[in-house]
Amino acid sequence: MTAHVVVFAGPSVAAEVVRRWLPDADLRPPASRGDVWRAGRDGADVVALIDGYYEHVPPVWHKEILDALRRGCQVFGSSSMGAIRAAELAPFGMIGVGTVYELMTQGVIDDADVSVAHGPAPDHRVMSTPFANVHVTLWAAWRAGVVDASVRDLVLACARSIFYAERTYPAILAAANDAGADAESVALLAAWLPTGALDQKRLDAEELLGRIATGDTIRRPTAAFSLNETRHFTAMCDEELSLGDSHASDRFAHPILEEVQLRPQLYGELIEVARTDLLAAEHARNHGVVVTQQLLDEASDELRRQLGLASRLDVERWLAHNQLDWDAYGDLVERRLLAHWGHRNIRGERDLREAVIDLVRIRGRYAGFVERATAKAEMLRSSGLDEAGVMTHAPTPADGPLDWFLSERVGSTNDVTLADLASSLGFADAQALTRAVRREHLFEMSEQNTGVTDAP
Repeated sequence: MTAHVVVFAGPSVAAEVVRRWLPDADLRPPASRGDVWRAGRDGADVVALIDGYYEHVPPVWHKEILDALRRGCQVFGSSSMGAIRAAELAPFGMIGVGTVYELMTQGVIDDADVSVAHGPAPDHRVMSTPFANVHVTLWAAWRAGVVDASVRDLVLACARSIFYAERTYPAILAAANDAGADAESVALLAAWLPTGALDQKRLDAEELLGRIATGDTIRRPTAAFSLNETRHFTAMCDEELSLGDSHASDRFAHPILEEVQLRPQLYGELIEVARTDLLAAEHARNHGVVVTQQLLDEASDELRRQLGLASRLDVERWLAHNQLDWDAYGDLVERRLLAHWGHRNIRGERDLREAVIDLVRIRGRYAGFVERATAKAEMLRSSGLDEAGVMTHAPTPADGPLDWFLSERVGSTNDVTLADLASSLGFADAQALTRAVRREHLFEMSEQNTGVTDAP
């Protein structure tokens, strides 16, 4: 019987390459939270996790991979997000494949070193060079006698210092020259790179696909662990079931966050505060801060004083107003506690979404955005519009909504590219911003009939 193989791939390996190795595979875009769980639930025999989203949507959870393993699905990881998760979950039965995976398990490279800037589906055009590829390439250049060890190490240090989305070989070589590398050695390396540079992430992906194609590694794993189905995990499963198979860039578009994103000045202010809070919280975790019940109680008392919540009834009203239960309130307090500790000491980072929503709640704007997002969604449904704010089967509207957004919300139409604006406002891509702006413009035009005013 032919195995049901699901492959999550994007920038690391082209679709035609996957099809060449596994013509019958279920090829899916880079995975985000819930995708591996869904594949396991739907009966996949084998999951090949190569690429995954992480920056603008929640990444694949460890527990959903464990759930797939528990169901008897064999899960492989390679190249990018797959290598990261395989390095973390190898003791539980996930199988890592390739050089990037090996380097990660040895501690030579870390999670950030597989990051790459790329374009949208379906081609996922790569626009930067991941450090993992640079590392392997520079060591290959050293072994080939193109550079000596000192130049190799200097170029690697320069490569690591460049932000992942801006890291290219020309930028790396320019940085090496600026850092005082031997000019002749840099020139020799530049001449060697067009034929000598290694795309290790692609090579690893092909190694994984080849192993699955041969079938000699396919087996039904036996889970040697017990999976604790926590409240957060079951909530994720329920949310995934309700989300269906919508596009990753829209599946995790929090309607309240979108309301904030569509107000650039407010979003800019909140995102900076949220970013520093998360850096501070991460720093606290890295320094082993233990969140005891006493510390939580003290942080809760401080937050209640800040919000003017004198009694338990006041707190319960505030929770209802902000769509929180007591467990979620405890999570919010813990995040605030870690952030405050970190601010007193120094900083770190992670996903900003919950931190922005925390700030919206604390500043008293959550309920207004809830009302507005709900009214907007109802208006779109009742008007027969799709999720992009376009009449079904009707032509795509012109750029009027974008012009309106630039002039009314951004305040400038000069020197602003849509991709840059989308990135600065936290949208997955220009298309996601465009869809949100169309929804907002249609709602603005209909607000006289809804009776809903802008959030306070």
